[in-house]
Amino acid sequence: MPPSQLLPEPATEFPLVAEFPAETFPPLRDRPTVEVPDGLTDRRDVEVKLHKPTLSASDGEKVLAAVYNDAAVKKLLGDSFTVIGIRKSPTKVGTETVALFYSYDNQWAVEAELVGKKVIAQPMRYQPCITEKEFSRAVEIARSGLSFNLDGLEGGVIAIERAEPDDPYAGRRLADVRFFVPDERLARYFAIVDLATDNVLDAGSVADHHG
Repeated sequence: MPPSQLLPEPATEFPLVAEFPAETFPPLRDRPTVEVPDGLTDRRDVEVKLHKPTLSASDGEKVLAAVYNDAAVKKLLGDSFTVIGIRKSPTKVGTETVALFYSYDNQWAVEAELVGKKVIAQPMRYQPCITEKEFSRAVEIARSGLSFNLDGLEGGVIAIERAEPDDPYAGRRLADVRFFVPDERLARYFAIVDLATDNVLDAGSVADHHG
C-alpha cells in the first residue's frame, strides 16, 4: 500500500485541559453586573399581610407551665434542655397545642401535646431548628475557639447531626458555625460546636478543610 494511503499515526499527546473547581478561595470578585431585561424593571408595590400569632405570649407561658409540671415531661427533658417553640393549629376535631423541646441530657427532641389538662409527651430522634439563643451561644463559643481574626465577619449557624455509629458524637445536637463576608461565595472559617457541652469539636479554615 502506498505511503499516501496509510492511516496517520495515532496521537500520543493530548492538550492539558484545566477546569476551575466548584468552589474557589478567595471567591471571584469584580464580577460584571448582570443585565436585567426591561420587562422586569416595571415593578409595583404589593400589599403584604402578616399572619397574626395563633398563640399570645401569656397563653404560651400557660402552656409551658402546664407542660413543665408533668412528671413524664420532666423525665424526658432532664436537667439541661431548651425550648424550641409552641405550635397551636386547628384540626378536624378542634385545636392542637404542642410544645417542642430539645433535651441536651438525653439528646432527643421532646414533643408535648396539651389535651385539656392532660399532657401527652414523646421523645423524637431528630434535630429541630436552631433557636435564637442557641444561635448566639454557638457563635460566641465558636469565636472563642478560633484563633483567626474574625473582625468584620458575620456568623451563620445550622444544626447538624452525625449518623455514623462509630462516631462518638453521633446523635448529638451539634451546630455548624460559619464565618463569612456576605458578598463572598465561600465562608472563610468554621467551627463545630457541641451545644450540650459548649465545646468546640473541630475548627479551622474552610479552604484548608475542603482542600
